[in-house]
Amino acid sequence: MEIKKAIIPVAGLGTRFLPFSRVVSKEFFPLADKPIIQYIVEEMKNSGIKEIIFVVSPHQKNVLKYFEKDVSLEKTLVKRKKEKLLKELKDFNEMFEGLSFSFVVQKEPLGDGHAILQAAKHVKNEAVANSFGDDVFDSEEPAILQLINMFNTCGVPVMGLKKLPRDKIPAYGSVAVEKIANRLYKIKKNNRKANIGTS
Repeated sequence: MEIKKAIIPVAGLGTRFLPFSRVVSKEFFPLADKPIIQYIVEEMKNSGIKEIIFVVSPHQKNVLKYFEKDVSLEKTLVKRKKEKLLKELKDFNEMFEGLSFSFVVQKEPLGDGHAILQAAKHVKNEAVANSFGDDVFDSEEPAILQLINMFNTCGVPVMGLKKLPRDKIPAYGSVAVEKIANRLYKIKKNNRKANIGTS
């Protein structure tokens, strides 16, 4: 089964980054020379994704604007003879050609699972990828592509896990696992008391 759609929830409150996150959504936090969301979308494209559905809060729709072509700005740059800036803008637009973007609104911050379910009407009995608006992976082979390949091998839902120090576990969802093979684990149970998706 080809996976061509991805859901990216970006509606969280960003409580770990207050007060900065009151004025800048965490997906737009800068990392080196670009915002975090750009790394995530680039990874999706490099993994073969064609359609991205953002889950946003009611007052947060700038994420679509960031990836839209701005014809008016291009005309202004031409008029002002800003060739270098114009080329950079066109290169940026070309980078995301072939991707379509849409969004759904999560009216209340009720967690990650609830956010993903808001995109259900855009998914018709098909497998989809999912990444969160603050997950950036430095990997030669995109992390999402690795998960897609694993899904195609196993035929069951897969997720990336990260080992955390014991004192950090209460702030995240956690699972007990059984090792199946190198870097492959079966989830035995989840910790339902964990505070999932509130930041």
